[in-house]
Amino acid sequence: MKNERRILSTQLASNLAAMLNNVAFGHQVIVVTRHSTPMAALIPMEDYEHFRRLLKDEEKRAAETKAGNAGR
Repeated sequence: MKNERRILSTQLASNLAAMLNNVAFGHQVIVVTRHSTPMAALIPMEDYEHFRRLLKDEEKRAAETKAGNAGR
């Protein structure tokens, strides 16, 4: 995986601007944890856009499959 880093939610709260810069300009992925449990992830915008395209493609395939099965 890309340059991934895990941080505590309290670290994120006190260093938000720096963390956003690390993600946006350093292409770092930050996984935010609370009590050792992953709660969220900060990812670069281009990764998010890629993720959205994948979801859209998957939704389209699922709809086409459903439509194809309905005609049987």
